Amino acid sequence: MNTNQHDHLHRLIHSMDRAEKRYFKVYTSRHLLVGHSNYHVLFDAIDAQEQYDEGAILKQFRKETFTNRFAITKRRLYETVLRCLDAYYAESSVDARARRALHHVEILYKRALYPEAEKMLNSVRRMAEQHGRNAILVAVREWECRFMEGANYTGTASAALVEWEQEGGTLRGAMAQADALWLLKSSAFRQIYKKGQARDDQELDALRHVLDEPLLREPEGLMSPRSNYLYHHIKSAVAFAMNEPAESREHLLANKAIIEANYDHFDQEPSLLLGVLSNLAFVTARLGLPEEAFALLKEFRQAPAKRAMPENEDLDLKLFATSYSLELGLHCRIGDFRKAVDLLPNIERGLERHGSTIGPVRKAGFYFQMAYAAFGVGDTETALRLTNKLLNDISIDQTEEPICYGRLLHLILLYETGRTDLLPYALRNTSRFLQTRKRAHRTEQLLIGLVQSVSRSISPKRMGEQFQRFHDQLVAQEENTLERVLYDHLDPIAWAASKITGRSFAEIVKERSSRQRKAA
Repeated sequence: MNTNQHDHLHRLIHSMDRAEKRYFKVYTSRHLLVGHSNYHVLFDAIDAQEQYDEGAILKQFRKETFTNRFAITKRRLYETVLRCLDAYYAESSVDARARRALHHVEILYKRALYPEAEKMLNSVRRMAEQHGRNAILVAVREWECRFMEGANYTGTASAALVEWEQEGGTLRGAMAQADALWLLKSSAFRQIYKKGQARDDQELDALRHVLDEPLLREPEGLMSPRSNYLYHHIKSAVAFAMNEPAESREHLLANKAIIEANYDHFDQEPSLLLGVLSNLAFVTARLGLPEEAFALLKEFRQAPAKRAMPENEDLDLKLFATSYSLELGLHCRIGDFRKAVDLLPNIERGLERHGSTIGPVRKAGFYFQMAYAAFGVGDTETALRLTNKLLNDISIDQTEEPICYGRLLHLILLYETGRTDLLPYALRNTSRFLQTRKRAHRTEQLLIGLVQSVSRSISPKRMGEQFQRFHDQLVAQEENTLERVLYDHLDPIAWAASKITGRSFAEIVKERSSRQRKAA
């Protein structure tokens, strides 16, 4: 099969739903005087291909003149599809409506219909102010300059110019502040996404350095709901990375209140509310409050309908990735691995559907959680298959944390399945991976040492002693917050206890989770 990597048109067409494709046919029939039938047949041919095959398209239409300059034909069809979608979604968001109205202002202005243009501009200003769209307000102010100049400042008082300039200063200040906070957020999240939660003093110092920024020390100077949201967003993420879930939860609750009180400012970004709810559920579970966490998961799932969020592929992707990852993690945390495993078929179908658009961090997290769930019910073969997929298919450089935990689980699974011949190689690779990324912390070192010891031919008594010693060493350091990070993902204490007592791993995880709930 002759394939072509330049499949942008194919991907755009396949991203469209039935209603959009039907509208394309109506749109092109209405707007194209010549050539619309060619666009229709080419559109349908590309739509029919599961994978883009340009050679097959050229062969199918070899007698058509539009194949003589096929690159130009494709580009024009691509632009036509985008224009069609632009028309279809012209009223779909505040930004779309505002920018379309600004274009109408331009049309009216150029026809010297100044009163009509100014009236429309005033409505755009009201819309931008209501929804906190500062970028739109900047464009509005540019037009207001033009109107004042065009009228030779007739009817423009000196006080109005002073007020106009004061508004400009406030607007510029709010935008600059939000930009600065966004840059701080991005710097912090870049570290957090790559490294995960802090595991040593050096990583803690790097996070404390973020909090030393003046904008994060003086919240009373924040100028907009957006800046307030970014302030608490950064604070919550850094607190979580510093292993302070209670503080993280306080900032997440603050952000939930900010979004709900100023929803007009955030309604075009549903991912912000969904992100706050999902993070709040995770941190709440981390604090030993699973009932509240599941209530927040329910609120997360109901939010799109309650808030009338627009249905699109981006929202579907976020709902799938976050909802299933969160539910999977909650069930595993409380030891209800059977319910977690029941989710796996739906997750695998979702990964197949969204595989090309889900980022490596999220995908790696899914594979690890799925493997851990399978391990929890004793299905070590499935767990081993999924950890192999995690370690072989995901970019290591971008996903240190889930790869780290996946390697540790992989060692346990090799031991559990009796593949002791593979353990020396896996142990060397895991040790090297942790050392080169400075992740060889106390808990990981103890786990590697245990697997190394029990993989040898030793007596059952000696093996029991090794597991007991490992168990006692972990219990002694369990309250060390820098070492407890691993327990958010994998419970080596429960595994050791299951080997010592002969009870199931899931049963012991449930007991440990129940004790944490009572303590909370």
